[in-house]
Amino acid sequence: MFPVQIPAFGETGCFDNQASKASRVVLIPDSTADRFAGYCDLLEQAGFARKEDFTADPRGFAAYEKDGWGVFINYFANTAQLQLVMEENCAYFSYTDTCAAACTTPRITQVYLSDYGLSDVVRLSDGRLLIIDGANVYEQDIDHLFQRLKMDSPFEKPVIAGWIMTHPHSDHFFCFFPFMQKYGQQVTVEKFFFHFPEGDDLTHYPKLTKDGTTFAKWSGMEAITGGQILEMFRQEVAKLGVPVYTPHTGQRYAIGDARLQFFATMDDTIHCSDNINTTSLMFTMELGGQKIFFGADGSFSDASLPERYGKELKADILQVPHHGFGCGTFEGQIQGYRLIDPQVCLLPVEKHLA
Repeated sequence: MFPVQIPAFGETGCFDNQASKASRVVLIPDSTADRFAGYCDLLEQAGFARKEDFTADPRGFAAYEKDGWGVFINYFANTAQLQLVMEENCAYFSYTDTCAAACTTPRITQVYLSDYGLSDVVRLSDGRLLIIDGANVYEQDIDHLFQRLKMDSPFEKPVIAGWIMTHPHSDHFFCFFPFMQKYGQQVTVEKFFFHFPEGDDLTHYPKLTKDGTTFAKWSGMEAITGGQILEMFRQEVAKLGVPVYTPHTGQRYAIGDARLQFFATMDDTIHCSDNINTTSLMFTMELGGQKIFFGADGSFSDASLPERYGKELKADILQVPHHGFGCGTFEGQIQGYRLIDPQVCLLPVEKHLA
């Protein structure tokens, strides 16, 4: 049990959700900067150590740690919201990454897909690679992903410094199973990043009961549900014995010379949407002097990104959310596009669907 009562100051109208077995998120409306400071003081009085803090108009962020608990506080002035995440057995503060000497030019490649989905490969300056999702179970797409890893890697055996799974939809993470089955021995995976709901969380995400049709056809399993596939995914990742990190809003990670900042996670939408797309990790990556905004299948409007962050969203390259298909409100999406104001857009969809 978390050692501090949250909410702590008699607030009403709060949204309190158990986001996973390990983390809880509380959204407190009608908050102020003073209330943000009040929670920081409360945690420090309870013996929590402040590990990170960031304050810049129009928001603030602070991260605390004690006895394996991680607490992440976001204050958004423009929406008058305070968001607290409490995570047990939190790995964030023990995060490490060993960057080798630069040996190549960084770049990003959107991997060709036979349908739609998301499969991006990022090459770091030290020759290691990042995978963003990877798409569905289709063998052609799995082969294209491995071929890109081999082409981009300066090493005989590609090193995946981080595999980032944005959200648990078939066209984004099902690839993991056939890829590891076919090519797992030919690559090295150093760590994973994902923030998925639990497979049995039908209260928040009732569509987890939906059959995984493409997975069933590939695996031979009949009538397997999305929730069951999620739990299988966790088990298979655990077998690899590599670090797994759960990104929360406001967190930053350095992977080689790439700098990642998470602007939206499941924490931000669990109280207002049962659509798995809105659980998407939405983040920026600074690499090679440019900033890329990865939208996954997320919604600018559902996560209130324009109101919360304003011009901080600006990026050079945008991975267009949800393949260019509809998501969120027209007004919210357009506002997000205008704030990001990219020079280049990546549209993750096959040509005939574009």
